[in-house]
Amino acid sequence: MTLAWTAEPERGSAVALRTIGWVARRLGRPCARLLLYPITLYFFLTAARARAASGDYLRRVLVRRPRLIDRWRHFHCFACTILDRVYLLTGGAAGFDVEISDPDGLRHRTRSDGGCVLLGAHVGSFDLLRTLAVSDHGIRLKVLMRTEHNAVVTRFLEALNPAIAGTVLPVDDIDDVLRLRECLESGHVIALLADRLLPGERSVRCEFLGAPAAFPVAPLRLAAALGAPVFLAFGAYRGGRRYDVRFELFAERLALGGARRGPAIAAIAQRFADRLALFVRDAPFNWFNFYPFWPR
Repeated sequence: MTLAWTAEPERGSAVALRTIGWVARRLGRPCARLLLYPITLYFFLTAARARAASGDYLRRVLVRRPRLIDRWRHFHCFACTILDRVYLLTGGAAGFDVEISDPDGLRHRTRSDGGCVLLGAHVGSFDLLRTLAVSDHGIRLKVLMRTEHNAVVTRFLEALNPAIAGTVLPVDDIDDVLRLRECLESGHVIALLADRLLPGERSVRCEFLGAPAAFPVAPLRLAAALGAPVFLAFGAYRGGRRYDVRFELFAERLALGGARRGPAIAAIAQRFADRLALFVRDAPFNWFNFYPFWPR
């Protein structure tokens, strides 16, 4: 069921981003924030499949039947992060109140010990992480991303900030692991999202928010093949101008266990799913996979 997102056009992201981007740059953030309400209402009323998927997710993460206000908050939180993408990409994080938790010293490692792998998910604002890395901390970043699914959004972001847009490395352009290892040796951070399946991609079943769901194998296998330290990165929107960013060490090296690769990958994927579940329970309206994630 998690492949359903590839069949859905990114109508919400593309149209909302263009609309909010125009308002944000011409009328300012306070006015744009007010206009988020009718914009959110429009997509809330017209995106029936996304609304149903949101209800299914919220029922699991809140451990109760979600109210109408809960579903609205989920959509509105997504819209807020889209609006803030415009300001983050054009002005950096200076105008935001960002609290960073980095107990394992990711930022120090990138300055002294070379590159690492950063595993994230579709939670909060990944553009905030990109902005902090490139604009505020001078970290050399490469983000592996499937770009053809949301080409309109990609072009819009490239126009806002070509430097940050230049951090994207399309998934289809990856020739081999050697190319990425060269990036790591030159001190790059290789970032990829690990909570969505691509067509034809292998998956593994993990217990996630109380039920089994499919998680992709490829990001974990790639992280293991690169042989670099692996960190998790999540950024949650907390309302107003406040964001919380969390970096944590996932493994110094991911070992797939030789002949027992299957069980080893399954165990690693379950650890990732457990950490993701812990984060979204703390910030339940920040997970933005608006499609059926659990098999019916």
